[in-house]
Amino acid sequence: MKENQKNPEGLFSFNDPILNERCGRSAVYIENSIVDKLNALSLQKEIDRGMLVDYFLSIGVNTVMHCPEQSIVFNVEEIDE
Repeated sequence: MKENQKNPEGLFSFNDPILNERCGRSAVYIENSIVDKLNALSLQKEIDRGMLVDYFLSIGVNTVMHCPEQSIVFNVEEIDE
């Protein structure tokens, strides 16, 4: 894990990559086997794992909430980094 970048006063840097990644997000715990599959897909498609998770959950949840009769089709090739 990356070490947090601190200034001499002990405050976090505004450009801290870990804090920037976590800002506005909550932890979600999923099975290790799914994490392994996400990591493999992320490497295969060269797409950030977090972006894949956001995409899958967003499409899935929004479809179930707004169009429950519709089938879900994921197109990871369209994810922009």
